[in-house]
Amino acid sequence: MCYNSKAMVSINQIIYSNRRSVAVQINREGELIVRAPRYFPEEQVLRFVASQEDWIRKHQARARAVRDKYEPVRIEKGAVLPLGGRKVSILPYEGADIQYDETAATLRVPVSTTPDELRRWLCRKVHDQLMGLVRVYAVRMGIAVPPVRLSRARTRWGSCSSLGRIRFSWHLVFCHPAAVEYVVVHELCHLFSMHHDRRFWNLVESYLPDRREREDWLKRNQGVMEIL
Repeated sequence: MCYNSKAMVSINQIIYSNRRSVAVQINREGELIVRAPRYFPEEQVLRFVASQEDWIRKHQARARAVRDKYEPVRIEKGAVLPLGGRKVSILPYEGADIQYDETAATLRVPVSTTPDELRRWLCRKVHDQLMGLVRVYAVRMGIAVPPVRLSRARTRWGSCSSLGRIRFSWHLVFCHPAAVEYVVVHELCHLFSMHHDRRFWNLVESYLPDRREREDWLKRNQGVMEIL
């Protein structure tokens, strides 16, 4: 860790490369990463960081708030799982299957359930949810249902390759249904435009006029990617 006396902030890491400019980045832990051109004078790096102090502190506070909002899931009585964007109580029981009662907001799990077993159940649940949405919007967009796979990504909710293959983070199982719908529409729209240009956003908003509110939910709740 490098202490910057000019900016009065701690620089956790400086990465030098063949880039042309200096940039600051706040990671999920709220740490400050600085990227700079190779052989760039450290004094100039520190001056740049000092000029960005307000931005750095604001985004560090936001990152830590997102991180601290959710705790790792514990498979025990009284534990809470944010399933589908709502708080669901985990209830261990002497049974063989995981059972979700949406009305009562409870998830009954066999007492012997391991984190991997719970994760597999959650993956099956969110896969069914995602495929249902993909099929609905594929019809609306007049396209064939693309290949879809789940990923373990903890930094992005979804992705679309140039070959038209879509991947979704399985952590979407913890998200509000409106946010999940947004991620599906976002990635399907990439089949028409790979760039986040005006044409792309116009297409997204033609299906979801409130896409900014849905985006905001995902940003505020990115901590769910760390709970299991």
